[in-house]
Amino acid sequence: MKATLATLKAIYELNQNVIVVVNKFKINNVKTKDDEKDKKYENFETLKNYLLEQLGKANCNYDNLEFVCVRDSALLEDCLFTGESVQDKVQEDGFKKHIYRNVLTDIDNLMMEVCNG
Repeated sequence: MKATLATLKAIYELNQNVIVVVNKFKINNVKTKDDEKDKKYENFETLKNYLLEQLGKANCNYDNLEFVCVRDSALLEDCLFTGESVQDKVQEDGFKKHIYRNVLTDIDNLMMEVCNG
């Protein structure tokens, strides 16, 4: 957290368009679909709000600062070890696409943010 905050403060003068990727984010299992949306990002929002508050105190008010969450997944470690992309890894086995659907959605959201940001 300290390193992220220090980096955001350091690059403030250089770039106003930044995406903060919160990776390996752990989300607790939830029991119902209704609870899922609220609980899923509760800790993520707390983290985001803390960073924004600290940046505000340092007078670093970004024009475009986005936060994207990528959940913790064995798929990411697997890709790092093999050197394959996430998409290549799930193409090998259709069942993996189902197993890793949440992290795939997170990565798709990240790519959309990068392309549209």
